[in-house]
Amino acid sequence: VVPGTVLMNEADYDYWDGAANQAGTVFANTTVVNPLVTITKTAPGFVYSGQVITYTISYENTGNDTSYNLNITDTFPVDVTYTSAVPSPTFNDFIGAPVVTWIIGAVPAGGSGSITVNVNVNPLLPAGTQLDNYVWLNYSNDADVIQADQDMATTVVVDDVVTLDKTAPATADPGD
Repeated sequence: VVPGTVLMNEADYDYWDGAANQAGTVFANTTVVNPLVTITKTAPGFVYSGQVITYTISYENTGNDTSYNLNITDTFPVDVTYTSAVPSPTFNDFIGAPVVTWIIGAVPAGGSGSITVNVNVNPLLPAGTQLDNYVWLNYSNDADVIQADQDMATTVVVDDVVTLDKTAPATADPGD
């Protein structure tokens, strides 16, 4: 149920109180409160082999309650080398596909944040190589129900393009 949804409950009653029949309807409304945290990842559309890719990870709680135990996990393509992040990750695992994790903790309703990550691209990658970078987050609500979101950014390796134009006069005198 979407945060902010109003659940309307209606109950009819009918009973004899010893003197008269009593009947009526009572209403109660409950507004659903729940965090709703989303994540986005941005990167340049292309890069030259050997260059640095700067990823930006953004998260935002658009729900109407605090999220708890928010963790963000970023898995890098094997053809890049992690160099830095701001803020620094809580955990690093560079065995196999490089993975870094941030433990953010609680994010109040309306709260947001961002992380900047830099990686070096393998200088021997051929043009056309697609570098897909995945990021996940998970968090819980007041009832400890785990919720999650994910995003991906793709960068393509392109060739260096060098263009050289040279012009000269059709004739030249000695010493020109």
